[in-house]
Amino acid sequence: MSEPVRAGSDWLALREPADAAARSVELVEELLSFLPEGRLVVHDLGCGTGSMARWLAPRLAGPQHWVLHDRDAALLHRVSLTPPPVSSDGVEVTVETRRGDITRLEPVGLAGASLVTASALLDMMTAEELGRFVDVCAQAVCPVLVTLSVVGRVQLTPTDPCDRVVMNALTPTRGATSAVAGCSVRTPPAQRWPASLLVVSTSPCAPAPGDSPRSCPS
Repeated sequence: MSEPVRAGSDWLALREPADAAARSVELVEELLSFLPEGRLVVHDLGCGTGSMARWLAPRLAGPQHWVLHDRDAALLHRVSLTPPPVSSDGVEVTVETRRGDITRLEPVGLAGASLVTASALLDMMTAEELGRFVDVCAQAVCPVLVTLSVVGRVQLTPTDPCDRVVMNALTPTRGATSAVAGCSVRTPPAQRWPASLLVVSTSPCAPAPGDSPRSCPS
């Protein structure tokens, strides 16, 4: 992410329905057992216009406070103009925005988090930035839900014990797929990828007519 990449709000609005259709509801059901009771504090990293919050908040019960992080002030302003979502049991969700560079996020920025989410973010990071992202999430000691798009070319280096699980999930059986990975981090970083549980799910990606597979949602 050393070279800034800006996604316009109109483009994000255009792809939001396809993103929503491609997200894995099954993985959210898996996630529920790892969430604490009571009020949830959810940090969405690289939030854009807040599409993840609009999709996920209605699938979670009880009071929720979402902290939406992005470095684009225009996108965060768009978030402020959008009515907040409502939880699955009808509780209004509160939202705050934080402008900043996700690649420089410190552990204190996720203090008190019940859940960390990110969408279409990991594939924009360098290896160093990704390592820092994992470390910061591990220190938050909470579940992490991340999504990315895969078009059939997957290479993982250096090797890791989790590679086969990830490779099997990210290798599409037909067409493009949107792969969703959930990582529950329960202990401080004791190894390179400090995850106590890694669950990977795939869901079909359906590009709009005329779009290439690269246009599929993340």
